[in-house]
Amino acid sequence: MRTLYQHSARSSLSTQGYVERLTEAGAEYRTAAELPDRAVVFDRAVAFLPRRADGGAGEGAVLVRDPDVVAYLCRVFEQHWSGAVPFRGTSEAAYKEVGPSLRRALVGLLAEGAKDEVIARRMGMSLRTCRRHIADLLEELGAESRFQGGALAERAGLTGTEVTTDAAGTAARR
Repeated sequence: MRTLYQHSARSSLSTQGYVERLTEAGAEYRTAAELPDRAVVFDRAVAFLPRRADGGAGEGAVLVRDPDVVAYLCRVFEQHWSGAVPFRGTSEAAYKEVGPSLRRALVGLLAEGAKDEVIARRMGMSLRTCRRHIADLLEELGAESRFQGGALAERAGLTGTEVTTDAAGTAARR
């Protein structure tokens, strides 16, 4: 069994214990800053997706047997799995080892102009925890406002934009 969680799951003591027990039994877990919606796939033949019709809260599930859709879901999983960080359960460093990845995702969402509520939802954490991470980031940067934090994050190279130079010496941002 392989399972992907968001990085925020590392801060839950119950999740750490659960992951530790199942890892000892042969399961594998990894975490990523952001993941698409939940999906459960069995034997690469059948999948369950949350019911979200008409803006619903995801109560219930949709059974998917179409081989092309299930294969697509498996490819999406593999893509996220390859870039995720192994998670073995209880460890004082469980949350710290994904700090840089979490920070990059947070800065990226702030740079997109996402509201705190959107950032919290996308990163799988409570609004209060999200705001604490934002405040910690701004303090670390020495910023007194979000605008100043954005400018300082850009100067520090945290926003993910790279300046490259082509063979003619022309600089371009990516």
